[in-house]
Amino acid sequence: MSEAKHTPGPLTVSVNDKWPFKIVTKNAEGEVVFQTDLPIYSTSHNCAADAIYGVGLPAEWNSAEMNARAIADEVVRAAAPDLLAALQGILGYFDSGNSVSVSQATIKASSDEVKAARAPIAKATGGAA
Repeated sequence: MSEAKHTPGPLTVSVNDKWPFKIVTKNAEGEVVFQTDLPIYSTSHNCAADAIYGVGLPAEWNSAEMNARAIADEVVRAAAPDLLAALQGILGYFDSGNSVSVSQATIKASSDEVKAARAPIAKATGGAA
């Protein structure tokens, strides 16, 4: 299988401070690599804080919760390249024959925890687990 393409980090997430209110993810060069609208906002308000918290919208819309969840989801997505690199580094340590003792547990390259760590790397890179 060919290597999956992913956006390398570091990535940063922000929300436009004026309409249109978009969640924007940029790479280290400042290029937009992903953007999406806030799920709920009112165009009658002209600052991001009002849009994020749903000022002027019915409380039953739960706009603040929906917008916060959308922003949090994008923050997790932006952290993915860094998490991938960290996990690859940890597994490289184990693959070099090292083990780690934590209290009474010893984690080795053959442990279930290390095997489980290989699956998301394979998913991100298109490689084998």
